[in-house]
Formats: sequence, C-alpha cells, structure tokens
Amino acid sequence: MHCDDVMLPAAPHRESCPAPEGVVTVADTTRNASGHARPRISIIIPAWNIAPWIGQTLRSILSQTVDDFECIVIDDGSTDGTAQVVASVADPRIRCIRQPNAGVSAARNRGIAEAQGAFITFLDGDDYWLPCFLETLLPPLLTRPEVDLVYCGMTMFMDDDGTVKPQPWGNVHATGNVWWDMLSDSVMLMGAWLARAEVVKGCRPFDPTLRVGEDRDFLLSMLEDIYHQRHHEAVGIDARLLRYRQRRGSGVRQVADALQCEWHMMDRHLRHEGIPPAVRRRAYSDLAFKMGVIAAFGARDIAPALRWYGKAFALCPMNGNLYWLPLRKMFLSLRPRRRLHMKVLFLSARADFGGGPEHVLQLLRRLPPDVEAAVACPEDVPYWERFRNIVGDDNMFSMPHRAFTLEAVARLRRFCRKRGFDVLHAHGKGAGLYARVLSLLCGTPSVYTFHGVHLGGYGPLKRWLYGAYERAASWCTRRGIAVSRGERDAIEAHGLMPASKVSVIMNGVEMPEGTAPRPAGPPWLVVSFSRFDMQKNSLFLLDVARALQEQGRLDGFRFLLVGDGPDRARLLEQAAAQGLGDRVSCPGATPTPHEAYAGALCYFSSSRWEGMPLAVLEAMAHGLPVVATDVVGNRDAVADGVTGLLYPEGDAGAAARGLVRLADEAALWAAMAHEARAWVATRHDVQRMADRTFHELRKACGRA
Repeated sequence: MHCDDVMLPAAPHRESCPAPEGVVTVADTTRNASGHARPRISIIIPAWNIAPWIGQTLRSILSQTVDDFECIVIDDGSTDGTAQVVASVADPRIRCIRQPNAGVSAARNRGIAEAQGAFITFLDGDDYWLPCFLETLLPPLLTRPEVDLVYCGMTMFMDDDGTVKPQPWGNVHATGNVWWDMLSDSVMLMGAWLARAEVVKGCRPFDPTLRVGEDRDFLLSMLEDIYHQRHHEAVGIDARLLRYRQRRGSGVRQVADALQCEWHMMDRHLRHEGIPPAVRRRAYSDLAFKMGVIAAFGARDIAPALRWYGKAFALCPMNGNLYWLPLRKMFLSLRPRRRLHMKVLFLSARADFGGGPEHVLQLLRRLPPDVEAAVACPEDVPYWERFRNIVGDDNMFSMPHRAFTLEAVARLRRFCRKRGFDVLHAHGKGAGLYARVLSLLCGTPSVYTFHGVHLGGYGPLKRWLYGAYERAASWCTRRGIAVSRGERDAIEAHGLMPASKVSVIMNGVEMPEGTAPRPAGPPWLVVSFSRFDMQKNSLFLLDVARALQEQGRLDGFRFLLVGDGPDRARLLEQAAAQGLGDRVSCPGATPTPHEAYAGALCYFSSSRWEGMPLAVLEAMAHGLPVVATDVVGNRDAVADGVTGLLYPEGDAGAAARGLVRLADEAALWAAMAHEARAWVATRHDVQRMADRTFHELRKACGRA
C-alpha cells in the first residue's frame, strides 16, 4: 500500500453507556443519517508504530452509539505492521492514508485536510473512547448555535500494568471562559473534544516545529478563535469518556528535557491582548508550578524543580494551587492503584483450519474496550496471521502444534509473569493442559472452553485416565464453558467438572446478507468442511455415495469436501478405486470458505462428535438445510425435521435418504432453508456469545 485508502469487519453490536444527567442523547437522530452526502463526524487518528494498540482504538470507535462518522487513520510511515492491523478491521467508514514519516503534527494536519464531516475530533492511536463518547458530546453542538466545541474528562492509565494514574489537577472546568482555564490547566486533551469543522479548519494548523505541547498549542489557538474572534463558547461535560494511555518511554514521559520549549510556546499565547492581567499572572504561576512537578516527578531532577517552584510563588503568591495540589498529589499517591483493563491470554494448541481457532478469532474481533488480549498458539496457517493482525506482534506467543513440552511451559510462565495477565482462556484439551499448569505456577485464574467432549473412542484405561485428569484439573480451573447444552450434559454425565463451574455459551456466527435461491439440479451439490481426522469421519462419505448408488441416485449428486488433514489423500485414493472420483472433490483448505456454500443443495456432516459446529451454523446462516449425524453438538445445532435432517451415526442408508428428500421435495427444502436461517439469527448471535464469554472471564478474575 502506498498512500492508498484501505477500506477496512462491520461494526459489532454496541452497548451504550449512560450519559451524564441532563445530557440529551442523539442515538436515534443520528443512526439513520448514514445516507448523507458527507458524514456528520470526522475522526482523525495519527498513527506511527502503534500496531499493539490501534486495534483497541478502532474497536472503541466502531462501538460508538452514534454511527454516522468517518474515521481517517494517517499512517505516518509506520514500520511495525500498523497499516496491516488497520486493514484487518474491514469497515467502509474507516480509511487508512499512508505517508512518509513527517511527525504527529503533519499527520494531524493531513487528517484535517482530508476530513469531510460537519464536526471533527481527534483520537490518538493508543487511546480509546467509551461507547457513548460521540453520543454525549454531540447534542450541545446540534442544539446550541453559540457552542463551537464540547469536551469531556479522561482517565489516564499506565500501559505496562494497566493501573489508573490519579491526576491531582482538575478534569473538567465547566465554569466561565474555557480559553482562560486552558491557559492555567490542560482542562482538555486531544481525543476528549468535538468541534465544528469550520472552527478546526479555520484555526492555525498544528506546528510541526514543536517538540512538545503541539496539541495544547493547537487547542489554545482554536479556543482563542472561538472566544476572541467568533465570540462563541466551549462547553465541558463532567464525564470521563476518554481512556488515555501513558506509555513508559513515550513522548509524554520525556518532556522534562523540553520544558523551556513548552514555556516559550505558552508565553506566546499568554501575551495575547485579550487576556486580563490577573488571569495572565495566575496562568504563568500555574505553568511554572507544573514545570516544577514534571521536573521533580518526571525527570527526578530536584534543582530545576525548585527553581520552577520559586518562580511560581514569585508570580502569584496567592495561587491556591501552589498549596493544595501538593497535598492532593501526596494523598493520591497513598491510595492503592487499581487496574483499568482486564488482560486476557487466549490459548489454543492449533491455529490451522478449525472451529476452535475461529472461535478465538470471533472473540478477538469483539474485544470490549476495557480488555487487552494476547494469544498463545502455534504458527499455523491461517489463524496465526489473523490473530497477529488484531493483537500485534508483541502480543503473540508461539507454542507447539498440539504438543505439550516443558520448554513451552517455562517460556509461557515467563511470558505470563512479564505481562501480568488477569485470566487465561484455554480452548480445547491441549490448551487446557497448558492453562491449568500455568494457573498453578503463576496463580492466574483459568477459564476452559471444552469445544467437544468425546470419550467413546477411548479404551477403558484411557477413558478413566482422561476423566481423572479432568476432575483433578477442574480444581485449578475457575470457570468452564460448554458451547452447547449437549456438551454440558456430557461434562456432567462423566463428572469432568462440577456443575456449578460450568456455563453454557452457545457458539455464534455472523449473518450474511441475503440467502441464495434453491440451486438448479441435478446434479445437486452437497458441501462439507472437514479436518479429515477421526472426529470428522470424512471417509464415511464414500459409504453414503455407495448407498446412493444402490438407490440409483448417485448420478444426481456430487460432493465437495473443503479442508485438509491426514485422511484427505486416503479418501481421494479410495474414491478413485471405487469409481467415485468424478463424484467427490477435495480441493483442500481455502481462505474464503463461505464461497463453497454458493449453489449447494445442503450441508453434510459425518462427525462422530461435536461441541457446537461452526460450519453447520454458518451453512444454516446462508440458508442451507443440514443433513448431519445425530450426535452431541449436531443435535444442538440442528432441529431435526425443521432446519435439517439428523441420521443415526454410521447409517449410510439413512444419510442417503435424507439427501434424496431434500433433492426431491422443493417445498421441504424451502421451508428448512428459511427456518435454518431464522434459527441461527435468533439463537446464535455472535456478539451475544462474545459478551457472555467476556462476562465469564470477568467473573473468573473478580471483575464482573
């Protein structure tokens, strides 16, 4: 990509947060405004090497309860994959514009030039908003013509440990002239305000020559225009709707060596003729005092700190901030730190094609703003890259593919201790073993999603050993998640985990737009997805083909098996040997699996067991009836005779008769296609699944 607009998964279901008392919300008045010639709001994000955080920022934007906006990401020459993370968030309201590195001021100025909205706001690429940010700040601009800018408060947190950093200074000054307030105190930050576009575009642009304070310089210039030129006003909302990330080693932490630069910048603003002398003296005193605070607590340099303090007292001895602010800062430092975010490590022993990795991907795409995620999995195709595009390189941990090693445990233990995770979420047996061991070693609570329970293929000794392991491991597992009621019943029947720890959260899938009409046939296309292993039992399809042949109906069907695995070559060999090579096609894995549903009569499953099969749900969401084995998971996903047909495991004749019924009875096919789509829409919403899962994770670590 080179200076191209990258059209970036549609906005997920959004949960609003309450607006402060007395604020009129505008969710209803703006939700239908997307047909306007230009968006109502332009959001500008300058981005330079922020791949680990930009995903969370964009998710907070897509979670806004006001959705008539454009988001312009100015990638200022990033080299860490920031553009790739942005490109993975596919929403037409998001544009990514790449340019050679020119600094944050140049990036913001480029964003202003590209903005098309009636209102403009900024958000740094490592910060995020609460869902009601736009909904809360927009109403005063719509209802009061004299208001040009609305701002709110923020909560600052440390990036390394997620703890909230208390601020001794005020958060919102909603009394009187905000321009004068801003001279004394940074009452608003970039990312915490919304202004009319003509005000932003008419203001003096960001100064690329400033090393620090370029954002405050711009805000002061804009407020000067609002109050002194336009004779309008700015309004403060007493709500902390911005989450402001402070990174150790970032520019925010390195201002001590540029104090003089910021003093000269502020000195230029304080010489304005429209500022009363008393306000000017108080502002100079506050500025000197804050310079002393930064020198003392930021740079740990006492000598310049004392000089700044002396200057502050000399400028305005009666400034109350000089007396009560140190006491307030000392009091706040004694309070215990609280962590703002929940840090989650997702573990999966596989990242190739399969329902488990796809489930993790669904959760990552719907991370709430207060959740930070990392992923431990093998470097398999395709999900390793998909995970990395969302969480960034720093939040990925490579582990063996479906293998348990002490070396991997040792590395994972170091990774967990360094990152300070609040909860571990394991998917499947292999990841569950790692998570339970880590829970013992690190004291971090673990949550285990089973993704299928099957002991039928085990011998008596192996069945007893596995049951004993699960029962013992359940003591160091805080919560268990069953993806279907049938799976929960199996867990309880085998005594694998106490019932009080197990919650049922059924899998969900995204609903595609529209459904395909009944395909023309014969021949009728039957589609299936498979890992070609014991669980999927794909070789059984040849038995079904022979049963159709015995019924004289084989010529009317052809089978498409999508995926890869150990039995794929064996199936193709046996199909050719039995003269079925022209009836069975196995093209391998594909990055666009949904295309396989086009033109299909139905979806076919031969699984020996399932948790809650995502492929079956996805096919039903596309309006395909299902013919599947009557086993746990399948019988939870398919209503027999309503959304599809279930057949006894191993009964090829019954499976063949089900395929023939769907081919011969058009009315039955149409009714099942309609009910299948409705079934998924009402019972398997993917956002509801994600919300409930994150609630379980919060319960596990005491954050519910």
